[in-house]
Formats: sequence, C-alpha cells, structure tokens
Amino acid sequence: MARMHSWWRALTRRSRLEDEMVSEMDGHIERYAADLEARGMESGEARRVARLEFGSMGAAAEECREAVGLRWPDELARDLRYAVRVLRKSPAFTAAAVATLALCIGANTVIFSVVDAVLLRPLPYPQPERLFSVARHFQGKGSEAYQTNLWGSVWEAVRDNAAYVDAAVFSDGSMGVNFAAGGRVEYVKQQRVSAGFFRVLGITPLIGREFSADEDRQGGPAVVVLSYALWKRLFRADPSIVGQAVMLRGEPHTILGVLPAEFQSIVPADLWTPLRPSRSGEGAGSNYAVVARLRSGTTWAQANG
Repeated sequence: MARMHSWWRALTRRSRLEDEMVSEMDGHIERYAADLEARGMESGEARRVARLEFGSMGAAAEECREAVGLRWPDELARDLRYAVRVLRKSPAFTAAAVATLALCIGANTVIFSVVDAVLLRPLPYPQPERLFSVARHFQGKGSEAYQTNLWGSVWEAVRDNAAYVDAAVFSDGSMGVNFAAGGRVEYVKQQRVSAGFFRVLGITPLIGREFSADEDRQGGPAVVVLSYALWKRLFRADPSIVGQAVMLRGEPHTILGVLPAEFQSIVPADLWTPLRPSRSGEGAGSNYAVVARLRSGTTWAQANG
C-alpha cells in the first residue's frame, strides 16, 4: 500500500520531476565543463567532452525515472499505444479478442460463483454438515465420475434400505407454469419434491404443513406448497390461506402450507407440488435427485457401514 501511494505521488508530480531532472543534469554538465575550462580547455571543447563523459541524457533520465518509480508508467503507456495501433489495424481480430475476453471473464465469474455457493459457503439449512446428496460412482481405467441424476429404482433402494438416514427425492430443475388465484394470473416456477423433502432439509413451514406420503403417490390429491414471496405477493400474507383452492396449469390444487421467508430453494421456485416418484414413466430415466440427512445420534461411520 505504501509503495502504491509512493507511485501515485510520483505520478502527480511527474511534470515537475521531469523538469528538475533535466535542470539537474544540465547543471552537472555545466559545472564539469567550467572545471575543464579552468584547466585550460576551450569552451566548446570543454562542453563537448563534458557531455561525452556524462553519457546519454536519455539513459540517465531512465535511471532517474526508475529511482522515483516513473519508468513503469512510461512503459505501460508505450505498450498501450502499440496495442491500440495494432488493434485498429485489425478490427476483426479486435472483435474476436474482445469477445474471447468477455467470454472468459464471464465463464470465470460463473465458475467462481458456483464454487463460492457450493464449496465455500455453508448450505443454508440447519446442521448442514449432516446433509448429503446421493450419487452413483463410476470408475474406469484411470478415471472416475459421479452421477447425481438417478433412476426411480435407485431412489426406492435408498428409501427402503438406508437405515441411518432420512431421504427425499426431488426434480433437479423447475418449470414455468400458469398459476391463478384471487382473480390474478401469474407465470411462476414450479418444482416437484417428495414427501419429507423440507423435513430432510430441516425446514418447517411457516404456516400449514408439507406433503404427506398419501399425497406423494400416484393418484394422490392435487396439493401445493407456496414460497413466502408468492404468498406475500398474491395473498398479502393472509394466514388463513391454508385449504384454499388455486388453479395450477388449469387444474384445481389445495394450498397445504407456506415456507418461511429465509428458506433458500435448491433450484429457483415459487411453489412446490408432490413428485410422486415411481420406476415407470419419468422414473425410468435419470430424472431424480436424492438428498439425505443423517438421523439424530447417527455417525458417518454407521451410515457408511
């Protein structure tokens, strides 16, 4: 910081310092020439010899600029002028270079944002150290990979055989749907999750409840859980909203509950409906993701065993 401050002061005094350097060098040359004249040398010859022995004025000026920290701005300015001339001569190359820089900077920003959100910051749920996602592990010659998109059969295996964890399944994306309530229609984001999803995350609805196993099955009743923002925007935070009917995709749904304001969804969503996982249809493809939590009093060693 002190060095940067010194550079800034040097830059602001640049003109005065340049004048002082020239004056100082001229003074040295004049004094040396005067000394040579006192020894009997002619005036013109004395000045010529003095300048030769003093050396290059340009080299001396560069040494002075280096000493006071002015050399790097000169070099930077020359480099910038050269770069501008080259870029002006090749507009196509310039456009490609700018586009490449923008793409690389944008990609790095996105990567840092993901790393920051996923790896650096703790998950925004209670006891995040006890949460984990379920993945399939593939290992080959010199390589390995993990797949978090799972089949319905994998979800059933986790649900029925993982004795030390509570697990839930969810769609790892959201979809846009039409939502109508109280005479208003909005285009909102819907995510589908299984019964127990919010409980596994450690989230209790602000009002009402989340989905039950009876609702999270094929042919179950049409129900919906709202985000706090949607509840406040469309229903003016009406606490008596539980049990009211709304239209989702043109079909009637009953509101079960509203999530707290601090809840942060895994994917952007305004409301949630039961996923109703199975092995057939969508469940036959790798369309599910599984989140799980170690049960109270359980260790990782027990779960891994």
